[in-house]
Amino acid sequence: MSIRRQLLRWLLGALVLAGLVTGALTFVLAREEVSEQLDSQLHHLAYAYDMSGAHPAPVLPRLRDADPEERYALLIRDEDGKLLFASPGAPELPRISVQGFSDAALPSGEWRVFTRLENGRSLQLAQRRIVRDEVAADSALYASLPVFLLVPLLGVLTFWAIGRSLGGLRETIAAVSDRDAENLAPLPMEDVPEEIAPLVAEMNALLSRLGEAIEAQRRFVSDAAHELRTPLAALQLQSFNLQRVENEADRQERLAALQAGIRRASGLVDQLLRMARQEARQGEAARERVALGELLRECLSELAPLAVRKGIDLGLFMDEADAAQSVAGDREALRVLFSNLIENALRYTPEGGLVDVRLSPSPEGTRVEVADSGPGIPEELLERVFDRFFRIEGTSEEGSGLGLSLVRRIAERHGASVRLANRSTGGLAARVLFRAEAAAAPHASKT
Repeated sequence: MSIRRQLLRWLLGALVLAGLVTGALTFVLAREEVSEQLDSQLHHLAYAYDMSGAHPAPVLPRLRDADPEERYALLIRDEDGKLLFASPGAPELPRISVQGFSDAALPSGEWRVFTRLENGRSLQLAQRRIVRDEVAADSALYASLPVFLLVPLLGVLTFWAIGRSLGGLRETIAAVSDRDAENLAPLPMEDVPEEIAPLVAEMNALLSRLGEAIEAQRRFVSDAAHELRTPLAALQLQSFNLQRVENEADRQERLAALQAGIRRASGLVDQLLRMARQEARQGEAARERVALGELLRECLSELAPLAVRKGIDLGLFMDEADAAQSVAGDREALRVLFSNLIENALRYTPEGGLVDVRLSPSPEGTRVEVADSGPGIPEELLERVFDRFFRIEGTSEEGSGLGLSLVRRIAERHGASVRLANRSTGGLAARVLFRAEAAAAPHASKT
Protein backbone atom coordinates (compact mmCIF):
# COMPACT_ATOMS: atom_id res chain seq x y z
CA MET A 1 0.00 0.00 0.00
CA SER A 2 1.52 3.29 -1.15
CA ILE A 3 1.17 6.32 1.15
CA ARG A 4 1.50 8.57 -1.89
CA ARG A 5 -1.34 6.84 -3.74
CA GLN A 6 -3.50 6.78 -0.63
CA LEU A 7 -3.00 10.52 -0.07
CA LEU A 8 -3.62 11.33 -3.71
CA ARG A 9 -6.73 9.17 -3.79
CA TRP A 10 -8.26 10.80 -0.73
CA LEU A 11 -7.16 14.38 -1.39
CA LEU A 12 -8.01 14.40 -5.09
CA GLY A 13 -11.31 12.68 -4.39
CA ALA A 14 -12.16 15.30 -1.75
CA LEU A 15 -10.97 18.07 -4.10
CA VAL A 16 -13.14 16.86 -7.00
CA LEU A 17 -16.15 16.43 -4.72
CA ALA A 18 -15.67 19.90 -3.24
CA GLY A 19 -15.26 21.34 -6.74
CA LEU A 20 -18.44 19.68 -7.98
CA VAL A 21 -20.45 20.83 -4.96
CA THR A 22 -19.03 24.36 -5.14
CA GLY A 23 -19.58 24.55 -8.88
CA ALA A 24 -23.15 23.26 -8.59
CA LEU A 25 -23.96 25.72 -5.82
CA THR A 26 -22.38 28.56 -7.78
CA PHE A 27 -24.42 27.57 -10.84
CA VAL A 28 -27.71 27.44 -8.89
CA LEU A 29 -27.08 30.69 -7.02
CA ALA A 30 -25.96 32.52 -10.15
CA ARG A 31 -29.03 31.29 -12.01
CA GLU A 32 -31.31 32.52 -9.24
CA GLU A 33 -29.55 35.88 -9.18
CA VAL A 34 -29.85 36.30 -12.96
CA SER A 35 -33.55 35.35 -12.74
CA GLU A 36 -34.05 38.09 -10.14
CA GLN A 37 -32.21 40.57 -12.35
CA LEU A 38 -34.46 39.69 -15.31
CA ASP A 39 -37.55 40.18 -13.10
CA SER A 40 -36.17 43.58 -12.07
CA GLN A 41 -35.57 44.48 -15.68
CA LEU A 42 -39.12 43.37 -16.57
CA HIS A 43 -40.49 45.56 -13.76
CA HIS A 44 -38.56 48.67 -14.74
CA LEU A 45 -39.38 48.24 -18.42
CA ALA A 46 -43.12 47.93 -17.63
CA TYR A 47 -43.07 51.28 -15.80
CA ALA A 48 -41.22 52.93 -18.66
CA TYR A 49 -44.44 53.16 -20.73
CA ASP A 50 -47.03 55.91 -20.45
CA MET A 51 -50.61 54.54 -20.26
CA SER A 52 -52.34 57.91 -19.72
CA GLY A 53 -52.85 58.74 -23.40
CA ALA A 54 -56.00 58.03 -25.36
CA HIS A 55 -54.16 55.67 -27.68
CA PRO A 56 -51.03 53.84 -26.48
CA ALA A 57 -49.78 52.83 -29.93
CA PRO A 58 -46.80 55.25 -29.83
CA VAL A 59 -45.17 53.00 -27.21
CA LEU A 60 -44.39 50.45 -29.90
CA PRO A 61 -41.23 52.15 -31.19
CA ARG A 62 -39.91 52.43 -27.65
CA LEU A 63 -40.56 48.71 -27.07
CA ARG A 64 -38.67 47.87 -30.22
CA ASP A 65 -35.80 50.06 -29.09
CA ALA A 66 -35.68 48.30 -25.68
CA ASP A 67 -36.22 44.87 -27.16
CA PRO A 68 -34.54 44.70 -30.59
CA GLU A 69 -34.61 40.87 -30.47
CA GLU A 70 -38.35 40.90 -29.62
CA ARG A 71 -37.86 38.96 -26.42
CA TYR A 72 -40.80 40.73 -24.82
CA ALA A 73 -44.56 40.77 -25.53
CA LEU A 74 -46.71 43.77 -24.51
CA LEU A 75 -50.50 43.90 -23.97
CA ILE A 76 -52.50 46.97 -22.82
CA ARG A 77 -56.18 46.75 -21.85
CA ASP A 78 -58.75 49.28 -20.62
CA GLU A 79 -60.93 48.94 -17.53
CA ASP A 80 -63.43 46.78 -19.46
CA GLY A 81 -60.74 44.38 -20.60
CA LYS A 82 -60.75 45.64 -24.17
CA LEU A 83 -57.39 45.22 -25.84
CA LEU A 84 -55.91 48.61 -26.60
CA PHE A 85 -52.48 47.53 -27.78
CA ALA A 86 -50.62 44.26 -28.52
CA SER A 87 -47.03 43.98 -29.72
CA PRO A 88 -46.39 41.85 -32.81
CA GLY A 89 -46.44 38.14 -31.96
CA ALA A 90 -47.79 38.76 -28.46
CA PRO A 91 -49.80 35.79 -27.09
CA GLU A 92 -53.33 36.07 -25.67
CA LEU A 93 -52.43 36.38 -22.01
CA PRO A 94 -55.20 35.82 -19.48
CA ARG A 95 -56.46 39.00 -17.84
CA ILE A 96 -55.00 39.45 -14.37
CA SER A 97 -56.55 41.82 -11.87
CA VAL A 98 -53.63 41.78 -9.39
CA GLN A 99 -50.49 43.77 -9.97
CA GLY A 100 -47.21 41.89 -9.84
CA PHE A 101 -45.42 38.87 -11.29
CA SER A 102 -47.08 35.68 -12.48
CA ASP A 103 -46.40 32.70 -14.75
CA ALA A 104 -48.52 31.74 -17.72
CA ALA A 105 -48.52 28.38 -19.48
CA LEU A 106 -49.84 28.82 -23.03
CA PRO A 107 -49.82 26.61 -26.13
CA SER A 108 -47.01 28.80 -27.47
CA GLY A 109 -44.92 28.10 -24.37
CA GLU A 110 -44.33 29.32 -20.83
CA TRP A 111 -44.15 33.06 -20.12
CA ARG A 112 -43.05 35.20 -17.23
CA VAL A 113 -45.58 38.07 -16.88
CA PHE A 114 -45.53 41.38 -14.98
CA THR A 115 -48.89 43.12 -14.65
CA ARG A 116 -49.12 46.89 -14.02
CA LEU A 117 -52.47 48.42 -13.03
CA GLU A 118 -53.01 52.20 -13.39
CA ASN A 119 -56.15 54.38 -13.87
CA GLY A 120 -58.30 51.32 -14.62
CA ARG A 121 -55.96 50.15 -17.35
CA SER A 122 -53.65 47.11 -17.20
CA LEU A 123 -50.29 46.63 -18.85
CA GLN A 124 -48.89 43.13 -19.16
CA LEU A 125 -45.26 42.77 -20.15
CA ALA A 126 -44.26 39.15 -20.74
CA GLN A 127 -41.03 37.30 -21.53
CA ARG A 128 -40.62 33.76 -22.79
CA ARG A 129 -39.42 31.37 -20.05
CA ILE A 130 -37.06 29.56 -22.42
CA VAL A 131 -35.32 32.84 -23.24
CA ARG A 132 -34.92 33.61 -19.54
CA ASP A 133 -33.57 30.10 -18.87
CA GLU A 134 -31.00 30.43 -21.63
CA VAL A 135 -29.79 33.79 -20.33
CA ALA A 136 -29.69 32.51 -16.72
CA ALA A 137 -27.89 29.28 -17.71
CA ASP A 138 -25.28 31.11 -19.76
CA SER A 139 -24.60 33.59 -16.97
CA ALA A 140 -24.46 30.83 -14.33
CA LEU A 141 -22.11 28.78 -16.48
CA TYR A 142 -19.74 31.70 -16.86
CA ALA A 143 -19.87 32.29 -13.09
CA SER A 144 -19.09 28.63 -12.20
CA LEU A 145 -16.53 28.03 -14.95
CA PRO A 146 -13.55 29.34 -12.86
CA VAL A 147 -14.41 26.83 -10.13
CA PHE A 148 -14.30 23.90 -12.56
CA LEU A 149 -11.07 25.17 -14.07
CA LEU A 150 -9.55 25.56 -10.60
CA VAL A 151 -10.10 21.89 -9.67
CA PRO A 152 -7.50 20.40 -12.10
CA LEU A 153 -5.05 23.17 -11.20
CA LEU A 154 -5.42 22.36 -7.50
CA GLY A 155 -5.06 18.67 -8.38
CA VAL A 156 -1.69 19.33 -10.03
CA LEU A 157 -0.58 21.44 -7.06
CA THR A 158 -1.69 18.68 -4.65
CA PHE A 159 0.25 16.06 -6.64
CA TRP A 160 3.36 18.25 -6.56
CA ALA A 161 2.99 19.11 -2.85
CA ILE A 162 2.61 15.46 -1.81
CA GLY A 163 5.63 14.46 -3.86
CA ARG A 164 7.71 17.22 -2.34
CA SER A 165 6.51 16.44 1.20
CA LEU A 166 7.46 12.77 0.81
CA GLY A 167 10.92 13.69 -0.42
CA GLY A 168 12.38 13.15 3.06
CA LEU A 169 10.85 9.68 3.17
CA ARG A 170 12.32 8.81 -0.21
CA GLU A 171 15.73 10.01 0.96
CA THR A 172 15.46 7.81 4.04
CA ILE A 173 14.50 4.82 1.89
CA ALA A 174 17.45 5.52 -0.41
CA ALA A 175 19.78 5.79 2.59
CA VAL A 176 18.67 2.31 3.71
CA SER A 177 18.67 0.66 0.26
CA ASP A 178 22.18 1.94 -0.58
CA ARG A 179 23.73 0.33 2.48
CA ASP A 180 25.50 -2.98 2.65
CA ALA A 181 25.11 -5.50 5.45
CA GLU A 182 28.17 -4.18 7.29
CA ASN A 183 26.99 -0.56 7.52
CA LEU A 184 25.06 -0.12 10.78
CA ALA A 185 25.64 3.62 11.17
CA PRO A 186 22.57 5.65 12.26
CA LEU A 187 20.30 6.97 9.55
CA PRO A 188 20.46 10.77 9.05
CA MET A 189 17.66 12.65 10.83
CA GLU A 190 17.97 15.82 8.71
CA ASP A 191 14.98 16.58 6.46
CA VAL A 192 13.06 13.65 7.91
CA PRO A 193 9.31 14.42 8.12
CA GLU A 194 8.08 14.89 11.66
CA GLU A 195 5.55 12.06 11.25
CA ILE A 196 8.22 9.40 10.59
CA ALA A 197 10.95 10.88 12.81
CA PRO A 198 10.03 8.52 15.71
CA LEU A 199 10.23 5.55 13.32
CA VAL A 200 13.68 6.60 12.09
CA ALA A 201 14.81 7.16 15.69
CA GLU A 202 13.65 3.66 16.65
CA MET A 203 15.41 2.23 13.59
CA ASN A 204 18.62 3.96 14.68
CA ALA A 205 18.22 2.52 18.17
CA LEU A 206 17.67 -0.92 16.63
CA LEU A 207 20.77 -0.52 14.44
CA SER A 208 22.75 0.44 17.53
CA ARG A 209 21.56 -2.63 19.44
CA LEU A 210 22.19 -4.81 16.41
CA GLY A 211 25.70 -3.43 16.08
CA GLU A 212 26.41 -4.17 19.72
CA ALA A 213 25.01 -7.69 19.34
CA ILE A 214 27.10 -8.37 16.23
CA GLU A 215 30.22 -7.00 17.90
CA ALA A 216 29.57 -9.17 20.96
CA GLN A 217 29.05 -12.18 18.67
CA ARG A 218 32.31 -11.45 16.89
CA ARG A 219 34.17 -11.25 20.19
CA PHE A 220 32.48 -14.46 21.31
CA VAL A 221 33.47 -16.33 18.14
CA SER A 222 37.02 -14.99 18.40
CA ASP A 223 37.30 -15.97 22.07
CA ALA A 224 35.73 -19.37 21.40
CA ALA A 225 38.14 -20.06 18.56
CA HIS A 226 41.04 -19.07 20.80
CA GLU A 227 39.85 -21.24 23.69
CA LEU A 228 39.17 -24.27 21.47
CA ARG A 229 42.51 -24.04 19.70
CA THR A 230 44.53 -24.90 22.81
CA PRO A 231 42.64 -28.05 23.95
CA LEU A 232 42.36 -29.32 20.37
CA ALA A 233 46.10 -28.86 19.86
CA ALA A 234 46.71 -30.66 23.16
CA LEU A 235 44.45 -33.53 22.10
CA GLN A 236 46.28 -33.82 18.81
CA LEU A 237 49.65 -33.95 20.58
CA GLN A 238 48.41 -36.51 23.13
CA SER A 239 47.00 -38.77 20.42
CA PHE A 240 50.31 -38.54 18.53
CA ASN A 241 52.28 -39.43 21.68
CA LEU A 242 49.89 -42.27 22.44
CA GLN A 243 50.71 -43.89 19.10
CA ARG A 244 54.43 -43.92 19.96
CA VAL A 245 54.10 -45.44 23.44
CA GLU A 246 55.01 -49.14 23.61
CA ASN A 247 54.74 -49.72 27.37
CA GLU A 248 51.22 -50.70 28.42
CA ALA A 249 51.33 -48.77 31.70
CA ASP A 250 52.45 -45.60 29.91
CA ARG A 251 49.82 -46.24 27.29
CA GLN A 252 47.07 -46.35 29.93
CA GLU A 253 48.38 -43.19 31.55
CA ARG A 254 48.48 -41.33 28.22
CA LEU A 255 45.03 -42.69 27.38
CA ALA A 256 43.60 -41.37 30.67
CA ALA A 257 45.13 -37.95 29.96
CA LEU A 258 43.62 -38.02 26.45
CA GLN A 259 40.20 -38.89 27.84
CA ALA A 260 40.44 -36.08 30.38
CA GLY A 261 41.32 -33.66 27.58
CA ILE A 262 38.35 -34.88 25.56
CA ARG A 263 36.09 -34.30 28.56
CA ARG A 264 37.41 -30.77 28.97
CA ALA A 265 36.91 -30.00 25.26
CA SER A 266 33.46 -31.56 25.36
CA GLY A 267 32.53 -29.47 28.39
CA LEU A 268 33.79 -26.33 26.67
CA VAL A 269 31.79 -27.09 23.53
CA ASP A 270 28.71 -27.84 25.64
CA GLN A 271 29.00 -24.47 27.41
CA LEU A 272 29.54 -22.69 24.10
CA LEU A 273 26.44 -24.31 22.63
CA ARG A 274 24.45 -23.51 25.74
CA MET A 275 25.46 -19.86 25.58
CA ALA A 276 24.71 -19.70 21.84
CA ARG A 277 21.26 -21.19 22.43
CA GLN A 278 20.50 -18.65 25.13
CA GLU A 279 21.59 -15.74 22.98
CA ALA A 280 19.48 -17.08 20.09
CA ARG A 281 16.45 -17.32 22.41
CA GLN A 282 16.88 -13.75 23.67
CA GLY A 283 14.54 -12.15 21.15
CA GLU A 284 12.06 -15.00 20.69
CA ALA A 285 11.59 -16.74 24.05
CA ALA A 286 8.05 -16.48 25.36
CA ARG A 287 7.57 -14.85 28.76
CA GLU A 288 5.63 -16.77 31.36
CA ARG A 289 5.11 -16.83 35.11
CA VAL A 290 7.81 -19.12 36.51
CA ALA A 291 7.35 -20.51 40.02
CA LEU A 292 10.82 -20.23 41.56
CA GLY A 293 10.28 -22.86 44.25
CA GLU A 294 9.23 -25.53 41.77
CA LEU A 295 12.09 -24.68 39.39
CA LEU A 296 14.71 -24.84 42.18
CA ARG A 297 13.41 -28.27 43.24
CA GLU A 298 13.85 -29.51 39.67
CA CYS A 299 17.40 -28.15 39.47
CA LEU A 300 18.40 -29.78 42.77
CA SER A 301 16.84 -33.06 41.68
CA GLU A 302 18.92 -33.09 38.49
CA LEU A 303 22.18 -32.31 40.33
CA ALA A 304 21.56 -34.58 43.33
CA PRO A 305 23.71 -37.42 41.86
CA LEU A 306 26.77 -35.13 41.80
CA ALA A 307 26.16 -34.16 45.45
CA VAL A 308 25.78 -37.81 46.46
CA ARG A 309 28.98 -38.80 44.64
CA LYS A 310 30.96 -36.18 46.59
CA GLY A 311 29.10 -36.68 49.85
CA ILE A 312 27.89 -33.06 49.88
CA ASP A 313 24.88 -32.05 51.98
CA LEU A 314 22.66 -30.30 49.37
CA GLY A 315 19.63 -28.51 50.85
CA LEU A 316 16.82 -26.19 49.76
CA PHE A 317 15.46 -23.66 52.27
CA MET A 318 12.12 -21.93 51.74
CA ASP A 319 8.68 -21.80 53.33
CA GLU A 320 5.34 -22.38 51.66
CA ALA A 321 4.73 -18.70 50.92
CA ASP A 322 8.17 -18.29 49.34
CA ALA A 323 7.72 -21.45 47.26
CA ALA A 324 4.72 -19.83 45.53
CA GLN A 325 6.68 -16.73 44.48
CA SER A 326 7.08 -16.36 40.72
CA VAL A 327 8.77 -14.09 38.20
CA ALA A 328 7.99 -13.30 34.57
CA GLY A 329 10.61 -14.80 32.32
CA ASP A 330 11.97 -17.62 30.20
CA ARG A 331 11.70 -20.83 32.19
CA GLU A 332 14.45 -22.66 30.31
CA ALA A 333 16.86 -19.72 30.68
CA LEU A 334 16.21 -19.49 34.43
CA ARG A 335 16.83 -23.24 34.71
CA VAL A 336 20.25 -22.72 33.10
CA LEU A 337 20.97 -19.84 35.49
CA PHE A 338 20.21 -21.79 38.69
CA SER A 339 21.76 -25.04 37.42
CA ASN A 340 25.04 -23.27 36.65
CA LEU A 341 25.22 -21.67 40.10
CA ILE A 342 24.40 -24.91 41.95
CA GLU A 343 26.73 -27.01 39.77
CA ASN A 344 29.59 -24.55 40.32
CA ALA A 345 29.01 -24.71 44.08
CA LEU A 346 29.02 -28.55 44.02
CA ARG A 347 32.17 -28.73 41.88
CA TYR A 348 34.26 -26.37 43.99
CA THR A 349 33.01 -27.61 47.38
CA PRO A 350 35.24 -30.35 48.82
CA GLU A 351 33.85 -33.78 49.61
CA GLY A 352 31.66 -33.83 52.73
CA GLY A 353 30.90 -30.10 52.42
CA LEU A 354 27.65 -28.11 52.38
CA VAL A 355 25.68 -26.41 49.61
CA ASP A 356 22.54 -24.54 50.68
CA VAL A 357 20.00 -22.97 48.31
CA ARG A 358 17.65 -20.38 49.83
CA LEU A 359 14.57 -18.71 48.36
CA SER A 360 13.47 -15.73 50.44
CA PRO A 361 11.99 -12.24 50.19
CA SER A 362 14.12 -9.13 50.56
CA PRO A 363 13.26 -5.40 50.86
CA GLU A 364 13.91 -5.02 47.12
CA GLY A 365 12.21 -8.14 45.79
CA THR A 366 12.81 -11.90 45.73
CA ARG A 367 16.26 -13.37 46.38
CA VAL A 368 17.76 -16.74 45.53
CA GLU A 369 21.04 -17.56 47.29
CA VAL A 370 23.40 -20.45 46.60
CA ALA A 371 25.97 -20.77 49.45
CA ASP A 372 28.77 -23.34 49.68
CA SER A 373 31.57 -24.30 52.03
CA GLY A 374 34.25 -24.23 49.35
CA PRO A 375 37.46 -22.19 49.16
CA GLY A 376 35.78 -18.94 48.03
CA ILE A 377 37.23 -16.46 45.53
CA PRO A 378 39.85 -13.74 46.09
CA GLU A 379 38.12 -10.40 46.61
CA GLU A 380 39.81 -8.76 43.64
CA LEU A 381 38.47 -11.48 41.31
CA LEU A 382 34.80 -11.49 42.38
CA GLU A 383 33.85 -9.46 39.30
CA ARG A 384 36.45 -10.84 36.91
CA VAL A 385 34.96 -14.34 37.12
CA PHE A 386 31.92 -13.07 35.18
CA ASP A 387 34.13 -12.41 32.12
CA ARG A 388 33.95 -14.93 29.32
CA PHE A 389 36.61 -17.67 29.46
CA PHE A 390 38.12 -16.31 32.67
CA ARG A 391 39.35 -19.02 35.03
CA ILE A 392 41.19 -18.62 38.31
CA GLU A 393 44.70 -19.96 38.05
CA GLY A 394 45.60 -22.83 40.31
CA THR A 395 42.12 -24.39 40.49
CA SER A 396 42.05 -28.14 40.14
CA GLU A 397 38.51 -28.30 38.80
CA GLU A 398 37.98 -28.41 35.05
CA GLY A 399 35.94 -25.56 33.58
CA SER A 400 35.39 -23.43 30.51
CA GLY A 401 35.07 -20.02 32.15
CA LEU A 402 31.67 -19.48 30.55
CA GLY A 403 29.22 -20.53 33.25
CA LEU A 404 29.14 -17.34 35.33
CA SER A 405 29.20 -15.14 32.23
CA LEU A 406 26.08 -16.96 31.04
CA VAL A 407 24.49 -16.59 34.49
CA ARG A 408 24.93 -12.81 34.53
CA ARG A 409 23.64 -12.43 30.97
CA ILE A 410 20.47 -14.38 31.76
CA ALA A 411 19.97 -12.41 34.97
CA GLU A 412 20.27 -9.08 33.14
CA ARG A 413 17.72 -10.24 30.57
CA HIS A 414 15.27 -10.80 33.42
CA GLY A 415 15.94 -7.47 35.10
CA ALA A 416 17.77 -9.24 37.93
CA SER A 417 21.20 -8.76 39.44
CA VAL A 418 23.73 -11.42 40.47
CA ARG A 419 26.48 -10.84 43.03
CA LEU A 420 29.21 -13.00 44.57
CA ALA A 421 30.46 -12.58 48.13
CA ASN A 422 32.80 -14.55 50.36
CA ARG A 423 31.13 -15.80 53.54
CA SER A 424 32.59 -14.95 56.92
CA THR A 425 32.30 -18.63 57.92
CA GLY A 426 34.09 -19.76 54.75
CA GLY A 427 32.87 -20.49 51.28
CA LEU A 428 31.10 -18.42 48.65
CA ALA A 429 27.55 -17.08 48.33
CA ALA A 430 25.98 -16.29 44.95
CA ARG A 431 22.89 -14.06 45.29
CA VAL A 432 20.37 -13.44 42.52
CA LEU A 433 17.90 -10.61 43.20
CA PHE A 434 14.67 -10.36 41.20
CA ARG A 435 13.22 -6.89 41.67
CA ALA A 436 9.56 -7.63 42.29
CA GLU A 437 6.93 -7.28 44.98
CA ALA A 438 7.26 -9.89 47.72
CA ALA A 439 5.48 -10.59 50.98
CA ALA A 440 7.27 -10.99 54.30
CA ALA A 441 8.19 -14.62 54.87
CA PRO A 442 7.65 -16.53 58.15
CA HIS A 443 10.23 -18.86 59.70
CA ALA A 444 11.91 -21.08 57.08
CA SER A 445 12.33 -24.80 57.28
CA LYS A 446 14.66 -27.17 55.46
CA THR A 447 13.12 -29.33 52.75
